[in-house]
Amino acid sequence: MKSSGIVALAALLPLALAKPPSPSPGMEERCKQMGDDQTLEYSEKQKRWICVTSGQSDICGTGQDQSTWHKDPITGDYGCCDKGEEWVVDEKNKRQGSCCPKGAIYSFNAAAGEGACCDQGQVFKSGSCTAPGDSGKCLEEVPSGTCGAYLKDARLESLLRTLLVPCFPYGQETLNIFIEYYISILHGGLDIIEIIYKNGCDDPQPSPPSPKPKRHPWWNCGDKEPCRWISLETNDAKKTLAATGTTTKAQLPNPNRFVPDYEYPFNVWLTKSPDDDLDVYIKGKKIQPQASGTSYLIPGGTKATDVKYSSSTGLQVNFYGQCTENTPCIGKSVEPWTVKSVVAPPGKDELEIDVSKYDFDFIFTMTDTSITTEQYTVYADGKKVGMTHGRLTLGDKYNTDHINVQQNGNAPYVIANDGFWGSYLIPKDTEKITVKMTDYEVAGYPWYEWQYRIDRLCDC
Repeated sequence: MKSSGIVALAALLPLALAKPPSPSPGMEERCKQMGDDQTLEYSEKQKRWICVTSGQSDICGTGQDQSTWHKDPITGDYGCCDKGEEWVVDEKNKRQGSCCPKGAIYSFNAAAGEGACCDQGQVFKSGSCTAPGDSGKCLEEVPSGTCGAYLKDARLESLLRTLLVPCFPYGQETLNIFIEYYISILHGGLDIIEIIYKNGCDDPQPSPPSPKPKRHPWWNCGDKEPCRWISLETNDAKKTLAATGTTTKAQLPNPNRFVPDYEYPFNVWLTKSPDDDLDVYIKGKKIQPQASGTSYLIPGGTKATDVKYSSSTGLQVNFYGQCTENTPCIGKSVEPWTVKSVVAPPGKDELEIDVSKYDFDFIFTMTDTSITTEQYTVYADGKKVGMTHGRLTLGDKYNTDHINVQQNGNAPYVIANDGFWGSYLIPKDTEKITVKMTDYEVAGYPWYEWQYRIDRLCDC
């Protein structure tokens, strides 16, 4: 071999032997959330990390750039940005960020509780990106108490929702549509008012472009009630709380049937009607209602004995899961809880559900029910979307050692306790869902029972 060839080979040898780079934090957990347990691998061909099962799937979504891998400091979720975008945080508030076009900045308005991607040197204010101090002389002199001043209230939508909730006690979707319609009319009126005030000192200017709406994850509509997961009560029934008097506290009943030594399996909303009298305490500390004043958040892992309430009149309440990637916000119910069953091999241990009639994305929720001994894997047109799991407060929620084989009841009861369950996003145009029993304990009966439901995504 010529000496020049030896030198060339020596130069290439470190590259050939180099190990793939270590995965970024959160990638392995992301694979497990996608249902690809312990299958994160580095593809030399693609020069990127992929999740591998029977096939291969990118750790990022279609059209996304893996170099933008990031962790949302608010939700704790990992993800990627679309190609041509990058993850940007607000210069002053490092806990607020968004995927923005390259070269843009992210500006968060703390008073309004929202932000937008803006050009360099701009800030997000009054619903649009503007240069700092770029509010005309006439607009600064809008007298207090006028329509213009009221309509510039950044909390207008939240205020309207709080005021109008009593008018829509059973029609949350109707309330959402009304709010959206009303706000659009007010925005149009605000544009006219701004032009009227500006005509006295400035030439009318074209309206600034609307900021790019801040995207939110598929599983979350925002942090406002009534966006929430399914009810933990059978048939969405309300639970009655007896009156305690004004100075006495009583233990808050746990969701569904009474269970000794109960612990909440994940973050749960306790909800009431707007006019009901209720105070809630966790470990003796009074907690404040959120959103429209009708919802109290009980963190996962809280012991039922640590949650007290007081009410001078008594009332009815309900329990719902808080929106997370594992307990996603749901909208209108499409199919209610439906009972299915399979048998152990060599019998048929999987079942197919035809969903070809749905031309929209939806949430598929399923749970083992009577008696809880099994773990299931869910596929959409043959592609694995996830496995059933236990309570979200577990170190490894997929570990089947956590299955409580004494669970026996309907779906909400099992989910509220120690059965194995899961909620999954199913894309539109999916033809069929396959549910396969992949782990089980031999029981004294020939079949294994489970339930499922289908809901639209939330549109709050």
